[in-house]
Amino acid sequence: MYLSLSNRQALGEIMTLFGTWERGGRLRYGAGAWSEIFSHLRTVRFWNVKDRVTDTGILDYWREEVELKKGTTSMVAFEVEFSYEENDLGRQQRQQHVEELVISEGGSVIASCDIKEIHFHAIKVELPVVNIEQVLGEDYSALFQDQGILFFRPSPQCSIESFADGTAEEIPAVPAPAESHPIIAVLDGLPFSRHKLLDGFIIVDDPDDFGSDYQPREMNHGTAMLSLICHGELDVHKAPITHKVYLRPILRPDTESPLARRPERIPKNVFFEDLVERAVRKMFDGDAGEPPSAPTVKIINLSVADPDRMFHQFPGPTARLLDWLSYKYKVLFCISAGNIKDSIRLGIDLAEFSAITDEEKVSVVLSALYGNRRNRRILAPSESINSITVGSLHDDESSPVILDGCIDLLPSSKLPSPLSPFGHGFRSSIKPEIFVPGGRQLFTHYGEGEYGLSRLSPQSGQKVAAVPVMAGDRTRTIYTCGTSNANALAVRGASFIYDAVMEVLEGQGVDNADNSIAALIKALIVHGASWGGAAEIIETVILNGHHWTEVKKGIARCLGYGRPDFAKAIECTATRATAIGYGFISKDQRHEYRLPLPPSLSGLDCWRRLTITLAWLSPISVDNRKYRKAALAFEPKDIDKAIGGKRAEALWQQVKNGTLQHEIIEGEEVRAFQEHECLIIPVQCREDAGPLDSDVPYGLAVSLEVKEGVGIPLYEEIQNLIKVSVREPVRTS
Repeated sequence: MYLSLSNRQALGEIMTLFGTWERGGRLRYGAGAWSEIFSHLRTVRFWNVKDRVTDTGILDYWREEVELKKGTTSMVAFEVEFSYEENDLGRQQRQQHVEELVISEGGSVIASCDIKEIHFHAIKVELPVVNIEQVLGEDYSALFQDQGILFFRPSPQCSIESFADGTAEEIPAVPAPAESHPIIAVLDGLPFSRHKLLDGFIIVDDPDDFGSDYQPREMNHGTAMLSLICHGELDVHKAPITHKVYLRPILRPDTESPLARRPERIPKNVFFEDLVERAVRKMFDGDAGEPPSAPTVKIINLSVADPDRMFHQFPGPTARLLDWLSYKYKVLFCISAGNIKDSIRLGIDLAEFSAITDEEKVSVVLSALYGNRRNRRILAPSESINSITVGSLHDDESSPVILDGCIDLLPSSKLPSPLSPFGHGFRSSIKPEIFVPGGRQLFTHYGEGEYGLSRLSPQSGQKVAAVPVMAGDRTRTIYTCGTSNANALAVRGASFIYDAVMEVLEGQGVDNADNSIAALIKALIVHGASWGGAAEIIETVILNGHHWTEVKKGIARCLGYGRPDFAKAIECTATRATAIGYGFISKDQRHEYRLPLPPSLSGLDCWRRLTITLAWLSPISVDNRKYRKAALAFEPKDIDKAIGGKRAEALWQQVKNGTLQHEIIEGEEVRAFQEHECLIIPVQCREDAGPLDSDVPYGLAVSLEVKEGVGIPLYEEIQNLIKVSVREPVRTS
């Protein structure tokens, strides 16, 4: 529990009251209520050095740096985050004071960042390695005891190792998209844009000139991401996307790496937050007097995670930045959940593991992963509440060739990859929301029952465009795995969802939906998601015997809302109809949507499913523990009875904790409908972390389906409701 007051004197008074209460004394008049609070606490103390380094990853980082640089004159770089001061002069004075302390210890200041809208104020510094040794020995100098410092953090690693050489193939040239206005933006490394599969698909905007540091063989991650977004997995031939992609490099080769092919990383001399903020602002507002560089973008791909920053309690600065930018510019971020590359301890050697059945392998591995879930949480910034976070399924379209020494630990395409982290998100919201195939990652036995990522050239995973090995190479491909891949495929799906939505809206003559499109795409990305057969496996292996609420929470921790079916979200069939709604809603407003019940379903004994997905982009309050200003919800209280079904999958309370509510109601109870009877879906908005003084964009998707082969012309009967009309807003008390 944390308490922040206006000055140290007020905090000192709380300490005095606690001391009196702890000794059994009577609290002064007017302070009696503190007794109830104190009764729930073990101690009360000032924020100190240990709080500034706990759960930030800095101690492990410092130990690694000391081990590597001990006895040298090398410096150790890290970040110093300040407790936020609203007063501009106060922030300047605090920063100046700490910078003086850094310099007095023989260090230097590398960069600073101050973003008022997310209450983030920090500096990057470097100190001699001997100073860090003293800190690890709990010998704290004035710098580390300074009361204005909130956290010490490692500089974001966000480092991506170079890939192996790809394989040259015969690849015909692919016509570039006719539509030049980008809908998708990618913040990543510089791609090899001359690859035959990418030529003409990419608009590169590199104002920081990161590209001048790249050799073509180092353009690995961006090339793979753009390949998956534009073409999907190359083992199956699918249509390319219809719009060009805007690419802003935020990675560059590590200038300190001695490797011939250097890893790509966020530059050490800038803040990740500052780099992303400038990139997005340039897209929509322009920069240095120039016009906006990509104002038509609705979806931003960010497949870069920080392995040193697992989500802990409250959204970190990068997640807060994405939430603020998302609402400000009405744009959807799709974020990879991050890869957990730590070894997996199964406790059984390779011979014993190889001898057991596939079902037993799944049980052993899944139990080990879930048992260590505290150390396998989602990585920053994937806790962002306005973004879609994407986890990876252990699945792909390849025909794998498993080399000697490689092991497929998890022989099931239904389950998340061993690389993929567990949820939940902020306030136990469902994170990641969806799990998309990210490739089958192979492992190697390290010995003594410990298994780690295979160091051999991968022969399974997802086939993507690769960088050249020699001059003139433009057709190489390679297999890769990870949540970045899954996120790229989710963004590809979002691109086709955008096309389908625009076709519907233009067909209806709608031209005022621009600021709601991102929220509507967000809803439709998740709309076709479900747990499928993975839920039964997870419940049987790790949740057997638990209370049903814990079972649902546990499955959601592993699967989110499940595996999405993007085509299902945008394609109707004779037995399935999907309707969409969108708009802006204000505090205490209620919008009612009505979906007519098809007459042919009345009195019929057959399976049916109703899926309702509501998504919105919320403003945020960074100094309020609730954080999310706008809480939207629909209450399907009587809807399940109306269609003869019951709520399925995710827990109904948990789906309301974030900014996306996804409910599935299914069953086969016979229900009789009155003529012209409708399902009423009320979307309501309440203030959560106030004040909520601005309108909130939202999107709504509703699907009704019956089992194929039943012979009901369901779609024909409600085809005029592809877009449900919204009634006049109703003010609620």
